[in-house]
Amino acid sequence: MRFTGTHLLVLAASVSTALGQTWCGKNYMANQTVVPPGGQFVLPPKSSDPLLAFRCAPAFRPYLEEDASDAAFVVDTRIVYDWIDGTSPITLPEDTTSEPCNLTVTIKVGDVQTTQQVPLNATGYEIPLDISKLVAQKTPYEVSCLASYQSSQFFSANASLLYLPDTNGSVTKTDLRTGSLWVRPVNDNSAPFEPFVPQGFYVSFDQYLVKNLSLIDQLKADGFNTIHPIPPYDNATVFEQVLNKTVELGLYIIFDMRSNYQNLTAVAGLVDTYKSLPNLLTWETAHEPDGNSDPADAAKQAYDLIYQTDGYHPISMVLNCEDYNFAPYVEGADIVLEDAYPIGINATYSAVWNTSCTPDFGHCGCDNCKGGLIDIRARVQTFKDRLDILGYDRTKTVWTTPQAFGSGAYWNTTPTGQQWTAIGLISFNHGAMGSMSYQYPTTTGNVTT
Repeated sequence: MRFTGTHLLVLAASVSTALGQTWCGKNYMANQTVVPPGGQFVLPPKSSDPLLAFRCAPAFRPYLEEDASDAAFVVDTRIVYDWIDGTSPITLPEDTTSEPCNLTVTIKVGDVQTTQQVPLNATGYEIPLDISKLVAQKTPYEVSCLASYQSSQFFSANASLLYLPDTNGSVTKTDLRTGSLWVRPVNDNSAPFEPFVPQGFYVSFDQYLVKNLSLIDQLKADGFNTIHPIPPYDNATVFEQVLNKTVELGLYIIFDMRSNYQNLTAVAGLVDTYKSLPNLLTWETAHEPDGNSDPADAAKQAYDLIYQTDGYHPISMVLNCEDYNFAPYVEGADIVLEDAYPIGINATYSAVWNTSCTPDFGHCGCDNCKGGLIDIRARVQTFKDRLDILGYDRTKTVWTTPQAFGSGAYWNTTPTGQQWTAIGLISFNHGAMGSMSYQYPTTTGNVTT
């Protein structure tokens, strides 16, 4: 499928985002005073008694009509001692080895339901549920999940099921059992869905792609499978060429609406036009909204609109801050990317602003970082832990943005090839499910680094 100038007329003029008077809610300039930023994530209180974290979710989002008879739900019945979202007290027998420790779980969607025994303290227990009697539709179904323990203790959880009509267009499924994506090969809708680990780069459209389309060929030759063009996409002719070349090479593309996502009219037009891209992997809306202090509900508004208009592709955002309004921002995404860039920074003093950096003041290029690989581990793991606390451990996942630049501004050096590799490995070891490095071509342009 080739895209023409007619399709590209819907690209709105993009507005550049300038660095504001604060970053991550903090003042950072020498003429500013120290004002605590607020917006810190609140950890749940501890419990001395056991709690049941009863959760359920469809195994995939979305399900298509072709999947209906093989659909399933995944149930968690963890025993925890923190008041994370949705937990309830549970009374356990003193001797759990003397009798079966099962919950009776009923999942109901419309007129379709099933009941099964699920072990206590289970994670990822799958319950098949044929949904073929339901009507495929754009509006998600409400799901009721009920559980009883020893016929005297009762628990409930809510979920949603996105069950869409079959389509000839591209579809990106999220495996809610693992957080991974499932796709078909580009331009082969007859092939089965398979697990997919996105590994690619951000590439500036106006700085690089407009001048040199061969970078796309090089990215493919280097073994990457995904490209994320950075907007604005204001040269319609070249953007058409970029789209067609990525399809030709079998590269998946992330469509970035950072410049437009707060304009819902623009979002609707872009999604309606580009949702038919045969290699569309995800939509991305807010880019570092926490750093820029964008309105906390803006990404969620765009998120809801995109699902109303499309629904076949997940939505991502990038968060830059270590701890600033995490909870309200992640409402607007299925995929949360962290972009901590610690290599080459001075973690305590900003050479750009000639000011110190503390938890309450300053901008040193990596928010609340120590200046090493430990920051990657901390950021990925912290984001995952927070999603679990909020009840999103099944429905939202974390990706990483490895640092592939430096030697300027806040960074006095460029990551080596080994450091770049280590960032990716550390991220995946701590649960990241995708990697989009920033940016291509790398600072040195040397493939060994």
